[in-house]
This record gives sequence, structure tokens and C-alpha cells, in this order.
Amino acid sequence: MVEDNEINQEIILELLRGVEIDIAENGFVAIEKIQSQQYDLVLMDISMPLMDGLEATRRIRQLEGEYYKKIPIIAMTAHAMSGDKELSLKAGMNDHLTKPINPHQLRDTLLKWLPPEKISSSVAHDYHYPPPCQGEEIPPLEGINTQSALSRIGNNKDLYKRLLIQFFENNKDKNNQIQKSIREGNACKSKGNCSLPKRSLW
Repeated sequence: MVEDNEINQEIILELLRGVEIDIAENGFVAIEKIQSQQYDLVLMDISMPLMDGLEATRRIRQLEGEYYKKIPIIAMTAHAMSGDKELSLKAGMNDHLTKPINPHQLRDTLLKWLPPEKISSSVAHDYHYPPPCQGEEIPPLEGINTQSALSRIGNNKDLYKRLLIQFFENNKDKNNQIQKSIREGNACKSKGNCSLPKRSLW
């Protein structure tokens, strides 16, 4: 998994519990890792620091050897506008998943691109999660669909609360930074400050 956002990393790790997953935080690290050992499939974020997923994919496809030409690379991104999937495919990716990740779509995509002998029981089973357990209720939060979020992480309330706290800690200064950028007329910087929260919401 090539993903710079720790919250998104935790979500995928929860959805693919039991699957052996290696993590790279940007395109440079992904290229280094993919040359040091063989992987069955790559989940590739698009917007990352230092090197984005599109450029990383292009460079992987240019490496010498059949392995680099054929390894399935799946975009896993908040880029959901018209034409974004085409950009992913043009860069050399095999498929395109949009965030927030739908567990069933993730499973179907892995089943589509993984060789049959590489499909573990963790991937093959459908996602039939138990209903949220009884206990401490999670108070409603404006702008966040709690039920939808829980359904994407196996109704794991403990993980959900942990991710909310982590999201708050990671972004508590963003609002002040955005307001400051707007006052200074720096729209580009303001847009950059908005990108992390946007990609983290699910």
C-alpha cells in the first residue's frame, strides 16, 4: 500500500486484516520497495508528497523486467472527478478505486486482479460485518455520517473513536492556517491546507 495518510493506512489495514501488507508513504519509497522484493499487487494513492502516485506508476512501468510491466497497480484516491480514472489508466494503473473506500468494491477489485493462487481467505470472504455492538454511544458530529463511517471499518467503534481523535490531532491547526492564507490572498496555500482533511474524511 502506497499511502501517506496514517488514518487511511489504518482503515485499509482493518479492511484487509489477515493480509500481509507493506506500507510506503510516497512514490519514491514505493519504487525502492518494489525493486527490493516482489509484491502481488499495489494499492497506490495519487496525492502524496515528494512523488505522486501517477509519476510513481509511470516510473515503475519503465523499469526493466516483465514483473514491473505486469504487477497490478490499483489507484486508491479521493480523485473522483470525470477523467480521473482515465488519468490513472494512462499512467499505467490497472484500476481505480475512489475514497472513501467501499469494502465490497475493494474486495471485488482484489479478486479481479490478484492471481487465483494468491487470493487468501481474508480477501475471498465477503464483508458481512456484525451490527455495531451495544455499549457507549458515539455522539453525532456535524458533517460526519457516523453510520456510514462505521460500515467502512467493520463497525469497529474503538477504531472509529481512535481515528476521530487522530484526525482531530492531525488537523486542529488547519482552520487557522486556512483563514490566515485566505486573509493573505494565498489561495494556493489555502487549497493545500484543505487537501489533507478532504482526503482523510470517510
